[in-house]
Amino acid sequence: MVEYENGSVLSFHTNLSVPDDFRRFAVIGHKGQAEGDFVRNYFKVTDSHTSERLVHKTYTASDLSAHYGADEQMARGICQHLTDGAALPVSVLDALEAGVDSFEHGYFLNEDVFRKMKEKGGWYVPTIVVSQAGAMEFFHKIGSTPFYLARVQMVGKSHWSALQAAIKSGVNIAMGSDQFPFEPNEGTVASVREIELYQQAGMTPVQALRTATVNTARMLGAEDDLGQIAVGKYADIIALDADPTLDTRALRTISVVMKGGTLVRHDADPLAVVRDAAR
Repeated sequence: MVEYENGSVLSFHTNLSVPDDFRRFAVIGHKGQAEGDFVRNYFKVTDSHTSERLVHKTYTASDLSAHYGADEQMARGICQHLTDGAALPVSVLDALEAGVDSFEHGYFLNEDVFRKMKEKGGWYVPTIVVSQAGAMEFFHKIGSTPFYLARVQMVGKSHWSALQAAIKSGVNIAMGSDQFPFEPNEGTVASVREIELYQQAGMTPVQALRTATVNTARMLGAEDDLGQIAVGKYADIIALDADPTLDTRALRTISVVMKGGTLVRHDADPLAVVRDAAR
């Protein structure tokens, strides 16, 4: 939940892969409230001054989904867009023209879209790791439904093609995994695997490393404080046993971690962490 200075409150979560209790959202402000529930499947907008219900939409349940038709209705819209060219309610290009400058996931984006994003100075955060084989362990662990698991496998190839198109176009790319960074993934953790996949999709090792350092800092407007090892910037540093500029798989050999100038991991001398904390 986020509370703003003007008293507006935002509480938002619409992830259909999480338990039922969390499949709902509400946006509350001084003019009214919008609320949705992806289990009972309604959407309501209420005027706070008159209590008038401005919008009250209820989806119809079906035999295909436990979410009262929401899953297949959303999937149907995407399928119609891909097969028949039907317009989506809001496209990436619409959002780009409206001023949105960061786009996540992008399972079905193509090179033409990425070129326009590049022209506008937009950013792409692929989260490629969530649609590839290594993420299945995580989805099984959180109890994802068979429908969701099938959807992950379905979009994996399209997502990979989108990432390759983004790399080819030269659009700004920042690293994001859409998983907890520590989640196990194909012999390493999600964040490291995400960077490795960028290299496999066509980036050089240095380009892949920049997505998680200088690029993310630039996207967030925090390049004055983050993203590089330099005087005056936060001292977040790792030490490896191999050279990641030659192969990003070297990130699997992290042995020393410094966060904000404080040592938090030292595999060769674990007591060094204690000594540093005691200073």
